[in-house]
Amino acid sequence: MKILIPILIALLVMGCTSGKTLLVPGATPNTGNANSDLVVVTCNVQDLYFAGKDRKRRMELIGRTLATLNPDVVGIQEAFIAKDRAVLQEQLKYSRLQNYAYFDYGIVNSGLMILSAFPILETEFHQFTSKGKWYKIWQGDYWAGKGIAMARLAILGGELEFYNTHAQASYHKKGERDEYGDVRMGQMQEICDFLKNKSNSINPAIFVGDFNSTTGMKEYNFLVKEADLQRMLTVATEWDHVFAVRKANWQYTVSPTRLLTTAKTENGEEIRLSDHNGYMTAITIKKRAPNNKLCYTSRRSLRKP
Repeated sequence: MKILIPILIALLVMGCTSGKTLLVPGATPNTGNANSDLVVVTCNVQDLYFAGKDRKRRMELIGRTLATLNPDVVGIQEAFIAKDRAVLQEQLKYSRLQNYAYFDYGIVNSGLMILSAFPILETEFHQFTSKGKWYKIWQGDYWAGKGIAMARLAILGGELEFYNTHAQASYHKKGERDEYGDVRMGQMQEICDFLKNKSNSINPAIFVGDFNSTTGMKEYNFLVKEADLQRMLTVATEWDHVFAVRKANWQYTVSPTRLLTTAKTENGEEIRLSDHNGYMTAITIKKRAPNNKLCYTSRRSLRKP
């Protein structure tokens, strides 16, 4: 207990600076290519002080991988440490991902980051009110500003809504009761409410993140049904997902998903990028109304370079 008290005090002090979004516009706005799919990446980068090992080298490789793959928009989770985010951004300085938003909410910030090749017109953030147990400091979920982030992007003469989230983790062993199932269900309801209030029928919308729930879990099933989500990955995943938000004016189709698992260092050593797999997917978005042209056409490949 003597050890936990100073940690708690430090966390409270750190929390005094939270509650803002850092929005950095790119020097050269990129309005995209009308002959391209929307290529999306989601990645939990495990940028944590104790659990995240070999952080600097992994963040360099993640940045280098993203620069090579050239996606249009990226949702990152667990990017908690500022100096490591700077390492990532240094690797991306010559890439198309020149626009980004970081959501600094909660005691130790949200860890959520959105990188975009397109100008970011607006951002919103909702911090979850449904939380875990404050006294289980070693778990971290209560103290992190977990929530749902939104960036509205200027793209192809219109706008795209891009959402990113990180939900309450599970800490139970197999066969044990999940003490945070109700917390996570509450967060799924908050996500539904946020989408209802912030999304509109005019713009297509993509939703990525670490939902800490998988197909068949009640939280997952509830969110997909109530938020009217369409899965945009072609491989089975555990906690990490990419969805499209169904809207009357839009239809979405997806190309084969590519897994982002490892990368090679300059000396040829292959290491894992994170304890989570990253996922890259190309989404074709098309107007439902007759005689409207495609917003994106299937021209980009996810084959390994």
